Amino acid sequence: MRKHHRKMGSEQKGLSPVITIEPGVYIPSSFNVPERYRGIGIRIEDEVLITETGYEVLTASIPKEVKHIESLLNNFCHGMGAMDSQNN
Repeated sequence: MRKHHRKMGSEQKGLSPVITIEPGVYIPSSFNVPERYRGIGIRIEDEVLITETGYEVLTASIPKEVKHIESLLNNFCHGMGAMDSQNN
């Protein structure tokens, strides 16, 4: 798991820092896996605001479960199809 701190001058202005937590899976092209999985990376990031009393996950409402992401993509693709038919 990687994390990085987004500075953007927040400490100098007295603002709370925000960090990114980004677990990821990266499959090298040389791995013995089906072709469609070679050379891909999947990362799910969360932006976390550090406060005086704890923290707040700023990206808490973003879909992260497979079923939610699939639903979002299906809805997007169906919407694109509707747009294509309107343009013709």
